[in-house]
Order: sequence, then structure tokens, then C-alpha cells
Amino acid sequence: MSNYVEYSNITNKIATTAKIPSLESLDSSVDFADPAVTEIIDVNDKLKNLEKDYLLKSVANNGIQDYCAHFESTELKTIGNSLLNREYNLSFSESEVKTVFNNFKDSYDDSLHEESLRFLLLNYVINENVIRFPDSLGEPKNIATFKSLILDNVLPFIRESLTHSNPGSATSSIYRVASNIQALISIYLFLWYDSKIDIEFESDVSLLFEIMENTKDIVTFQFSIAAVTLLAFHSENWFDSIDSNAMKLFEIYQNCTLEKKVFVGKALAFFYSIYDYSDQHVHPEKSGENSAPYTFKIPTIDNDRLFTELSQTVSDFKTNIQPGFMDYQSIEKIQASINASILLVNDSELLPTDYNQYEQKVLNKIKALDIGPRNDGNGCSWLQVLVNPVFTWLFGSHFETEVQKNQLARNVYYSLSASSISTARTNQRLNLSRYTHINEPKFIKSPHIHQE
Repeated sequence: MSNYVEYSNITNKIATTAKIPSLESLDSSVDFADPAVTEIIDVNDKLKNLEKDYLLKSVANNGIQDYCAHFESTELKTIGNSLLNREYNLSFSESEVKTVFNNFKDSYDDSLHEESLRFLLLNYVINENVIRFPDSLGEPKNIATFKSLILDNVLPFIRESLTHSNPGSATSSIYRVASNIQALISIYLFLWYDSKIDIEFESDVSLLFEIMENTKDIVTFQFSIAAVTLLAFHSENWFDSIDSNAMKLFEIYQNCTLEKKVFVGKALAFFYSIYDYSDQHVHPEKSGENSAPYTFKIPTIDNDRLFTELSQTVSDFKTNIQPGFMDYQSIEKIQASINASILLVNDSELLPTDYNQYEQKVLNKIKALDIGPRNDGNGCSWLQVLVNPVFTWLFGSHFETEVQKNQLARNVYYSLSASSISTARTNQRLNLSRYTHINEPKFIKSPHIHQE
């Protein structure tokens, strides 16, 4: 008898033995203080607990090969939602999570592969809030941390998978590459923030650029851009990293489609917003036919060429796409954001004599652009905009709730806000400990560079 049939028989037998109507069948006139109704509710709760208990043990069991992939994927989604809802105080031990991951990581079913990654990452994020096993499942062997599992097993697996992937070969391969990159970004976000672990990722940047340059899939391209941008921010010296990465991104920008230009433009806008121009001479640079009064520049990118490319992109969007289209609005904001960082709007604008005031001015201009998906007073950075879909991928419809109530998720999310990153840039420039903006006006030390 297959495990799936056994599971169905058990739940059907429980339901038949209970001989009770479903809660949905009770109309609004029912007296919920009635002992009989209370008993119905109690039995229903016990039934749900028994079902969930069996599901948890079944999915984590080694003998699951006789399940169909659709059932496995559906149940992993169900359990993931239960974890996010904090239902029944559900949780897995590290050994159980490892078993599930090992069972499904090489699945031919892309959805099942993706859900196994989400399942593992959710257990890590949720367990940071000290969720405990219910008595019916027994005491977990190790619920405190999944860091070693992620660093020793999951991260190497994802890197190996991406190294040997060919994003242009088939739809299933494309889907899997995108899932792996989203999981990779999640690991960078949460482990780097939470555990202060030095993750060696230089080779990841080269790999991501290779994927970015070869893929025809816009989703894979989008998340490759987000990952490269995040890793530049995580670099020990992000200004040196920006010099190299911005040059490569601008080369891609000049030769990619309009749709891709939006994502590359967001990454470039982020780099320009956090770059250290304090050692550059503050003299407007007027050269070429545009004669744009640029004050600063990223040395590896020619301002005149950049100005021409951005203006052409805006013009192309006006010609080819309806003006109300979201990407059209984004590209205009990208241009305005870059200009806010390096361009004097008019001749009457004073040259910055106090670099701290300059940084605050740029921050205010970018906040005023209202570039982000959330309006919570903190102001989004372009990096936050780029990685926002990863939070949605991980948390689904629970994204808002997790950012509000899950301390780790909230800290990670607001560490990417415009205010937090601006403060981090100032401290990076001054060779100080970087600080992470959590929720105004509180600040905490983050696992950035230069911390003793």
C-alpha cells in the first residue's frame, strides 16, 4: 500500500469514526456555547492536528518515493503556509529538514525542487522565533539553528547546480535556475545579516554574470541582477566592487532589450546612490554635445555615454510603450535617481562643500521619487526594489505579516531601506562600523565590515 493511500485511509477513517459535520456546514444561528457544538469543534481541531501530525512525519520520511510529485509539492506548500501561520506550533528539527531536502533536491519536478528550498529556508527563518514542536511530535533534536545545514549542504548544492545549468536549454531548466538564484539571494540576505558569517561569494558574482549574459529568460535575468547588486553591497569594500560591477552592467545595458534595461538600470541607480565621491574634485564637468553639468562620476563609466543611453531609453519607451506602463515610469525614476547623485540640476545650484550634507541631499531626492512597493515612511532603496520579489517568493501572501511581526525578517528588510543604506554608506566611507536601520529611530549594529 502506498503512503499516499495509507494517509487517505487514515484520515477518512478518523472522519468517519467522528461522525461529525464540518465546521463550514454550521450556520450562523448555531449556539457555540452549546456543549455539543463545543465537542464538534474540539473533535475537528483534534482531527486537523492528527492530519497535520501525519503529514509532517510522512513528508519528512525517507520512504516517500511512492508519492506523486504533485502531492509532495502540494503538501510542502501546505506545511510552509502552516509554518507561516504559526499553526499548531509546527516545526521541524534540523535532521528532519535535511531529510526532506535530500529527498527532493534532485527531483525532476521543478515545483517540488523549488518547494523543498522554500521549506528549508522557511524553517530557518521561522525557527529564529523559537517555534517549538507540539507534544504529539516529540521533542526536536536540534531546533536552534539550521545555519550549518544551509552553509554545508544547501549553499554548495545551489552553487553546483548553477555552475552546471544551461538556462537556455529548456523551460524546466530555466525555471530551476530562477528558483536556485532566489534561494541563493535568500541565503545571502538572512544568513549574512543574522549570523555574521563571512560567505565567500566572489566566484558567485562571475557565475551570475555568466548566467545573466547567456539567459533569454527575463525572470532568470531579473534575479541574477538582484543577486549581483546585493553581493556588491555585501562586499568588504563595496566602492571597489562597484567600479568593476557597474562597468560590466553598463556594457550589458547598452546591448540588451528594453525590458532588461529596467532591471540593469535599477542596479546602476543603486550603485550611483551609494558610491563614494568624496575624493573627487567638485567641478562641473561639461563635455560632449550634451554638456551635462556632472559633478561626480563612477570612474569606470563615461558620464556622457551614460546620459545619452538613459535619454535614449526614455525616448524608446515613449515610442514603443504606453506612457502609463509601469516600466516606463521606472526608467524615468532611474534616470532621475542617477542624476540626483551626480548631476547639478541647474547652474544656480550650489556645489556641495559638506559631503555629509550632500549625502543627505541625495537621500532626500531618492526618497522623493517614491520608487518602492511599500509606503511606510522609511523610503525604499533601489536594492530593496530589486530583492523585493525574493521576499514575496519566500513568504508569499504572508510577506506583509512577516515584515511586521517576524523580528529577523523585519530587520533584514529594513536593513535595505534608503535611510539604512545611506547611513551604511557614510560609515563605510569613514571606515566605521556600518549600522542597519531597523525602525525609526532605532539602530542596531549589523554584520557589515569593520566590526570588532
